[in-house]
Parts: sequence; C-alpha cells; structure tokens
Amino acid sequence: MLDRAIVGLVLVALLFGLTCFCMGVIKLRGLEQRVDLLNKQVEEVQKQTRIARQDVDFIIRLTNDKLVGAENEIE
Repeated sequence: MLDRAIVGLVLVALLFGLTCFCMGVIKLRGLEQRVDLLNKQVEEVQKQTRIARQDVDFIIRLTNDKLVGAENEIE
C-alpha cells in the first residue's frame, strides 16, 4: 500500500515537472518570437538611420557648394 502511494506521488511529481517544463518551453518560444520581431524593428530603424544620414550628408554638400559659389561671386 505504501509502495503504491510513493509511486503515485512520484508520478504526480513527474507530471508536474513535465508540465512546468512544457510551459517554460512555450514561454521561451514566445520570447524568441518577440526577440525576432524586435530584431527586425532594429534593422528597419538602422536602415532608416542610414538613409537619413545620407540625406543629411547630401544637404551639407549642397549647402557647402552654394556657400563656395556665393564666395566666388563676392570675389
């Protein structure tokens, strides 16, 4: 009788452990999906930042060219 009770408790403990493990795996998969989404968003922000830097560099070059042209007209 005591042996059956111990076996029952062990089985319940194993089932509980397996349940916790499965829930942890499911939670990790959800976190992995969130991380993947955040990585994609970071890549998009980096892409937009590169484009913005190129635009700023273009504006600076254009402004410098106009300043040089204005200086040449003054001379």
